[in-house]
Amino acid sequence: DLGTMLVFGFLGLVMLYAAGASWRQIASLTLITVFATAALFQFEVIQNYQIERITAFLDPEADAAAAGYNVLQSRIAIGAGGMFGTGLFEGTQTNLTFVPEQSTDFIFTAVGEQLGFVGGALVLVLFAVVVWRLLMTAALAQDDFQRLVAVGVAAVIVFHVFVNVGMTLQIMPVTGLPLPFVSHGGTAMIAMAAGLGIVHGIYMRRSPMPGQARRRPD
Repeated sequence: DLGTMLVFGFLGLVMLYAAGASWRQIASLTLITVFATAALFQFEVIQNYQIERITAFLDPEADAAAAGYNVLQSRIAIGAGGMFGTGLFEGTQTNLTFVPEQSTDFIFTAVGEQLGFVGGALVLVLFAVVVWRLLMTAALAQDDFQRLVAVGVAAVIVFHVFVNVGMTLQIMPVTGLPLPFVSHGGTAMIAMAAGLGIVHGIYMRRSPMPGQARRRPD
């Protein structure tokens, strides 16, 4: 699965950096990954539909009725929202289902059309607050393992948000990654909620701030 491969690749690089790897080591690993990906294309390991998704992201007008349809309709929906949106449940593209998978992969198009730029920006700000709290928890973790867990959960959320929103804005290829806590889907919701729950446990056992007594978990 292309989306899962990208998630693990990004997560691996972030975890290596958080664990103390040098930029030279990370750059070398990234270069190896690029060559390995090129080899996958060369030996046709990547499926045709995955290649079509990538080419559609680069030039959706070339196949507007098939591979590029989702991206083009998503752009129309986002553009129709303007600054303040068309109103909740009032979006034409959303209500008439011109955008496929609008409850999962392309959920951000519904946000952009109905709530506009302001609503979309507010959603991204809320995600930024969540990630900031995760990183603060990582900074207060008692040991390296707990710190890396918190950083890893933050990295997964950041990558999912970037790719999902990027798909709707045509800055990333369509990979099927959900928008955390917004897209419809039980497995993704459970996984993300479990990650936040684990990090909350780390926060409950955090190292005390200077001048603060150590806090014991209930």
